[in-house]
Amino acid sequence: MPVPGPHRALQGPGTAPGHYLAQFTDYERIAPPPNTFSLDRMRALLDALGHPESRWAAIHVAGTKGKGSTCALLASILRAAGVRVGLYTSPHLIALEERIQIDGRPVTASELSEALDALHPAIARVPSPPTYFEALTAAAFWLFAERAVDVAVLEVGLGGRLDATNVVDPLVSVVTPISWDHAEVLGPTVAAIAGEKAGIIKPGRPVVLAPQPPEALAVLRASAQEHRAPLVEVANSHWRVVDTTPDGQTIDLHTSRHRYPAIRLPLLGAHQAMNLATAVAALEQLPPERAVPEAAVARGAAEVVWPGRLQILERRPWVVVDGAQNAASAAALRTAVRALWPRQTIRLILGVSADKDLAGIAEALRPLSPAVIATQARHPRALAAGELAARLSRWFSTVGTAASVHEAVTQAARLAAPDDVILVTGSLFLIGELLAQAAAAHG
Repeated sequence: MPVPGPHRALQGPGTAPGHYLAQFTDYERIAPPPNTFSLDRMRALLDALGHPESRWAAIHVAGTKGKGSTCALLASILRAAGVRVGLYTSPHLIALEERIQIDGRPVTASELSEALDALHPAIARVPSPPTYFEALTAAAFWLFAERAVDVAVLEVGLGGRLDATNVVDPLVSVVTPISWDHAEVLGPTVAAIAGEKAGIIKPGRPVVLAPQPPEALAVLRASAQEHRAPLVEVANSHWRVVDTTPDGQTIDLHTSRHRYPAIRLPLLGAHQAMNLATAVAALEQLPPERAVPEAAVARGAAEVVWPGRLQILERRPWVVVDGAQNAASAAALRTAVRALWPRQTIRLILGVSADKDLAGIAEALRPLSPAVIATQARHPRALAAGELAARLSRWFSTVGTAASVHEAVTQAARLAAPDDVILVTGSLFLIGELLAQAAAAHG
């Protein structure tokens, strides 16, 4: 019989998944020390669970920006094709259960508790306790197996090589655009970060690369060649936004294998057209017996739901939220906002985590408005609104402060004309707070 680890006194899950998981170290809330991450704990935990990850197929997605949207598109299209599909993403916006979805529905708190009940004795048998993310990932894998999911779409939490999700042998690996982010963990250059993302490339398994900066592309190509992984570059596909309105966009997509005319996509922004091209290219690499019909691509794209990314909450004035957490995402947001609202006044609200590239984000957003309201999420990693305001004065001539995102929107609404756009961006934790408030207000 295995000897229980030193964590055997951990409290059982009971009925509150969040309370149980809070016992484990959460590197979403605190910065990880050097050399923290390893796959050893995750492998031991899955072994103790009986390897639930062996009971379904996977599509594995890494990248800096667009990976969540790409995962949502993959899952929606697979579901439209009649596949029983799991989706695992992070972080959540409102409720923890959002991270684990089966056939387009977040699991319930009861279902997550069931998974944690199964996980608890396995944790007692491994040499060292998992992290919060590792435990939640193992719970997701167990649920996917117990609910007989056929394919699970997995979003990497951080990096790729040592991420807890990187214990699967996927049908296809996907790398969305890479840019500078999480440098304290992944490395100080885009090439170093790409090396970590390339860790999800598996021998002989197809890998699909979204358009990349040259230094990242060189690293990813070399890794694919080393692993003899068939390589598909989305840059060789062609897509065109035919029409765009605040209700969505129409896209013509032509891959190396097929043409998909007039796809309707509710997600806004030209970058989402690229994410669609990436998702479709990945699905085209599935084995013949898993081929996805053209009609499912159109239906799944039209039905995709992915909150917090250029999401419109109100229309007079416009209230728009987007979790642009790095410079590249902020630049894509700026382009998308001006494409949709070319002449409207933008009332900008920004809140970021303390470890983010504030200079890059502010530089990207500055052309939208000379004024900004600095605010903060109720999260330990949030940069305090006062400090954020002081730093933003370098880029914006008028900087206000608000203690909460609700107060910031209230301030902006007092100044806004009916056609103005109140744009709330930065941390997904901040966006989640506003979405929760909006949901409560609308019942």
